[in-house]
Amino acid sequence: MSIFNQAAKTILDMARKCPKCGNEQVVAASMKKESVKCKACGAEVPPKR
Repeated sequence: MSIFNQAAKTILDMARKCPKCGNEQVVAASMKKESVKCKACGAEVPPKR
């Protein structure tokens, strides 16, 4: 697997979609298992399972 494919997979793994407004945002790796607030509407975005 090339380094570009690995980088793309890492970024996609950190991306989350807000259940309220549908906004997608990238979350830091340190916040992977925690809920974060949506940057667009302020709703809680749960971690991926």
